[in-house]
Amino acid sequence: MTRHATKNGSGFMWLAGLACVGTLGLAACDKKADAGKAEPSAAGEPAAAASVDVTKRPPVVQGYEKLRDALAHDDLAAAKAAGAELATAVTTAKLDERIATMGTGLGKAPDLASARLIFGEISRAYLTAMKDKPDLAGGQVFVFRCPMAEGYQKWVQLDETMKNPYMGKKMLDCGSKSDLIP
Repeated sequence: MTRHATKNGSGFMWLAGLACVGTLGLAACDKKADAGKAEPSAAGEPAAAASVDVTKRPPVVQGYEKLRDALAHDDLAAAKAAGAELATAVTTAKLDERIATMGTGLGKAPDLASARLIFGEISRAYLTAMKDKPDLAGGQVFVFRCPMAEGYQKWVQLDETMKNPYMGKKMLDCGSKSDLIP
């Protein structure tokens, strides 16, 4: 943010701008603003139950969901394992190889912040693949967006209770429902 000084040299404008940004950031993740629920991706489908059996979904979906869940719970080791599983599933399904490459690359992430940036790019490619092949998910999915995330901000979940992979445990329910458009 650029500091704007007044004629007398005070930083009032800078402080006002900082207060405004802080207020917007808090409002973006206001828990009262229907942040924890999303609309179903397919029109007319009923809302999903809070718990979805991921093993009944295609292997690509299983790998992505395990990766998302590991990051939501701040578990870097599980995220690395899930990234490798996702890469194998994507290669087997002959989907976008960029997802496989990023999934494998996630195994080299030195920390959660790096893993989350890679996950963002995986999510971008995954959403594009889902848009191009609507049956890829093997059922209903929910799309969320976190305005505070670095890099790409959307992700996909199998249930409607938001569990933010970009913020993890510190802000698990930060975000709002979004659309399937990458």
